[in-house]
Amino acid sequence: MTTTETLPGYVTGTWTIDETHTEVGFSVRHLMISKVRGSFT
Repeated sequence: MTTTETLPGYVTGTWTIDETHTEVGFSVRHLMISKVRGSFT
């Protein structure tokens, strides 16, 4: 059985990404002592 749900405010489609203003970042805790931050640009 498969169901599909549409969330209001989200539109499916093809998007153009502005590479000069786009960045993905993340943060990971190591042994609950330090936090390591990184990003993909």
